[in-house]
Amino acid sequence: MHNEVFLPSKTTFRGNITIVKSIVKQQLAVLRAYWGASLMSILIPLMFVLIPIMIGRSVSPNYEQNFQQNTGATDAEAYLVIGAVFWAMMVGILWDFGTYLREEQFQGTLESVMVTPVSRYVLALGRGLFSLTFGLVSSFISITIGLLIFSPDVLFSFTFVRIMTVFLLIIVSYFPMIGMSLLVGTLVIKFKDIESVINLLQWVLGTLMGVFFSIAALPWGFRVVALLFPPTWGLNDARAILLSTPPVVVMLGFSNYTQGLLLDTAITLAIGIFWSLVGFFLFIRILEHAKKGSGLGEY
Repeated sequence: MHNEVFLPSKTTFRGNITIVKSIVKQQLAVLRAYWGASLMSILIPLMFVLIPIMIGRSVSPNYEQNFQQNTGATDAEAYLVIGAVFWAMMVGILWDFGTYLREEQFQGTLESVMVTPVSRYVLALGRGLFSLTFGLVSSFISITIGLLIFSPDVLFSFTFVRIMTVFLLIIVSYFPMIGMSLLVGTLVIKFKDIESVINLLQWVLGTLMGVFFSIAALPWGFRVVALLFPPTWGLNDARAILLSTPPVVVMLGFSNYTQGLLLDTAITLAIGIFWSLVGFFLFIRILEHAKKGSGLGEY
């Protein structure tokens, strides 16, 4: 296949907005057709969190006191619910963007998408906008249901400002994950079936983020790797805002609480920008390289 087949972007800003809206409408149509999968995305984190909560209650009726000593959370079950929902959202990005090329390739539409004179960034933005909106809505519903069941007092203590601040943190953590998952998704060009890789990565991600425990409990080598992932900072700072647990830099002994949140936010933004740029840049480079052969045409 020759490079001249793949045309450069010729769309205007207004045209790009129209394309993004079309992608969102397309994904909404898919969502309506497969509403059962949408329902499962709300229920799955609640089913996951049920396991550690029941184990904790079975081990000791006072397990939350020990949990507080290690995490700083006065409500262990709220801590676990927030972790499970945040994790499910990040895993959803891996599946959504990690399998994006595979879906297009499997359906035989990948080459058609690639020959359209539209920026690849615009295509990713459209998919990302829908995924972010759906992730925020489903996560909000999951956390509300989970806290109503396990920690209603914590739920009713949340203020509007706290909730909006956490939404901003999620957004900051979200777009770097798109960049990372796009990079993972490009592996499908070589290996065709990437599902086993994503299955592994979702559990690695859950461990590094500290979904059910404090990352301070990780061995130092794993802790260093965990700190390179934006979701690690996003999850722990969301807990710091909602549950008054220590921010990451405080947990690691580098700052006090007030300065810790500001430092955490700055570090999250820096890591997020880095991963976003790296992920999107390599995504485009790998696609351009694949155009020179038959990598896009064969499933």
